[in-house]
Amino acid sequence: MSTVKEKVRENVQRSGTMNRMHDRMRIMSTSLAICGFFILFFYCHYANVNRVMRDRDAGYMMHS
Repeated sequence: MSTVKEKVRENVQRSGTMNRMHDRMRIMSTSLAICGFFILFFYCHYANVNRVMRDRDAGYMMHS
């Protein structure tokens, strides 16, 4: 029975290629998440600046 387990264990081990692919996917997904965050941030900032300028041109002043 132990020989069967050893044979199965040899076939199931993760190779170095799979580890490298996993690392690359983790790097790629992290990079995409960071890029997505900055794209969303700058789009929201751009939209907010346009809204403030539009309200300022219309004469609306916010008092805080």
